[in-house]
Formats: sequence, structure tokens, C-alpha cells
Amino acid sequence: MSRAQTSSFPPPGYVLKWSADLNGDRLDEKKWMYRTGVRLESFQQPENVSVAAGNAIITIRKERVEGSEYTSGGLISRRKFRYGHYETTKAARR
Repeated sequence: MSRAQTSSFPPPGYVLKWSADLNGDRLDEKKWMYRTGVRLESFQQPENVSVAAGNAIITIRKERVEGSEYTSGGLISRRKFRYGHYETTKAARR
């Protein structure tokens, strides 16, 4: 059972329709794609995303690329949604 299924939070009336936990040390590119291009204050690039022990690791670097002072990365599900409840577990470190 995935973490999303054991959660006590979606709001009443919401039903799990899709779940895509990260497993292993590689991104399943059939379920996920990399966010790329300029987003807010950083340039998003796949090199700043890695997967280890089932966790996505997104690295922010102070480096100038295409007019941005920072680079970062991101993931987007290939499954399209119009609306709903989204859940993630995350941690930040310095």
C-alpha cells in the first residue's frame, strides 16, 4: 500500500485515482517528466534531479544559466489532472 493510500487526509469525498511512488534509483519516465526552462527565480534542468532509495532529490545550485542566477529541477506527472487533492512528503536541508 502506498503512502498516499494510508494518509488520513484527503478531504471527504476525494478518492485515490492515481499514485506514483518513486521506487529504486531511477526515475520512471513513463510516469514522470522533468520540468525545464525558467521558473520564477531559477532555470530548471534535469541534471538537478536525481532519485535515490525511492526519494527524488532536487538540488538548487547558485550558477548562472540563461539569465537566471540559480538552477534547480522539478518533476511533472505525465498523468493530466483538471483538479483534485495532491499529496507529497518532502524535506529540506541546508
